[in-house]
Amino acid sequence: MSNDISPNFALHKRIVTGRAAHVEPQSVVHAWNHQIGNHLRVSTNPRQIMAIGFDDDGRMIEMVAYDAAAYTDSMGNPLRVLYHSNIATTHFRHEFGFP
Repeated sequence: MSNDISPNFALHKRIVTGRAAHVEPQSVVHAWNHQIGNHLRVSTNPRQIMAIGFDDDGRMIEMVAYDAAAYTDSMGNPLRVLYHSNIATTHFRHEFGFP
């Protein structure tokens, strides 16, 4: 579902300065903009998108965002709020078919 990713996104405070800040914010932005895969989490409300991509150092980064559906741009693209990022774990990589 690679065409589902909105160009509008924001980083949640928890991945910038919180305890969940495992990856530098600029690395998360690069990985989100250079995704190699994404899909929806089933039965989540608000809708959640799982994505995987590479940062500018070549590290595979796992990311989870939720759909802030109340906020859209003039083209109707929703705002995605990235609330989780980390170096991709084995479990996350396997969900996308990577070893």
